[in-house]
Amino acid sequence: MRATDAAGNLSNFSNTSSATTPAGTDSTPPTPPTGLAATASSSTQIGLTWAASTDNVGVTGYRIERCTGASCTSFAQIGTSTGATTFSDSGLTASTSYTYRVRATDAAGNLKQFLQYPPRHHAGR
Repeated sequence: MRATDAAGNLSNFSNTSSATTPAGTDSTPPTPPTGLAATASSSTQIGLTWAASTDNVGVTGYRIERCTGASCTSFAQIGTSTGATTFSDSGLTASTSYTYRVRATDAAGNLKQFLQYPPRHHAGR
């Protein structure tokens, strides 16, 4: 900014100042991942794969949960993935049924419903 006097003389410019507007609030969760598949690679390890989620701002990762037993009702988080759409679950007990579910998260912490692998998967079969 510059000032002008009655004779038309201009002053030097003022100092500069800048500001950045904050990002808008993101309240939209990512889409749920799709196509979850579990494959036993050994009697103690199961590999998971799924199709990527999408988000209006960006998916930052996935949360993976597991439930143990044929009639399980209590899932526990066993890991996270920061972009990869695969996960390896190891140290499992042979001939045991495992059920998995995965959900996406974004930078604002929005979570979408879990994608569950419906059929029970048995390690060591």
